[in-house]
Amino acid sequence: MGNPAEQRAFFDSFLIPFLRGRLQRQEAPDVFYIFGNGDWRANEGVLEEARLARLHYVHAGVHPFLDGARIAGMNCVSPTPIRLKDWERWESERSAGSRPDGFRSASDGSLHAFTFVGREQEELLDAELDRLDEAIHHNAGDDAAAHLVCVFHSPPFGTACDQIGGGVHVGSHAVRRFLTRAKPVLSLHGHIHESPAVSGAFVDRVEQTVCVNPGQTPSALHAVSFRMADIPGSLRHTLLGPRGPIPKPEPRSDTEV
Repeated sequence: MGNPAEQRAFFDSFLIPFLRGRLQRQEAPDVFYIFGNGDWRANEGVLEEARLARLHYVHAGVHPFLDGARIAGMNCVSPTPIRLKDWERWESERSAGSRPDGFRSASDGSLHAFTFVGREQEELLDAELDRLDEAIHHNAGDDAAAHLVCVFHSPPFGTACDQIGGGVHVGSHAVRRFLTRAKPVLSLHGHIHESPAVSGAFVDRVEQTVCVNPGQTPSALHAVSFRMADIPGSLRHTLLGPRGPIPKPEPRSDTEV
């Protein structure tokens, strides 16, 4: 969104007052959020500094969620064609057209040239997800996968949730490896706005995990609702309606994708 100063102005003039007014309503639900790859790390702390009750930033952490479940978040995505690299991390299976160079923002809002070249092993998306996996297991031990919801900006590679024009898959292999290993009951994604229109579905599976990407268009807000007690049976898109049939779980394999 624009530059760090423009995004900060949006937070201050609209988003924070909107959230404050909404979260003051007794009937309003808590809000759990992450940043996307188009958001500036320079503004990462702005919403937390507003000290809004019942607003929860879940990037790189594990938090209590609905009905005894827990929620784990991750802002980071594999390299993209855009130059904003604040939340990008290296992935060897990166998509065609992605670029290794660009810029990152500092806490003062200044921008600095950045390249992954020579820093690949220091910037691995797999490593970010490994640290999150450790936090999940530290939080829940052997019961880590039970009632775990993941909200990751990047969808997993090779699903109905990561397709651009022509049906090309541009999601993350690292995220898919994580879901295959961690086996959360649900994973929520964004990033590839056009994917539901291209693939014809906003929901898919990676083994036992139900994966959702509501997509987005400029004309209307896309969102998906569900009940924790019956995730597959209750999924509903604000524009597309009920989920339709979810693919059956894939056969288990010892080979990572």
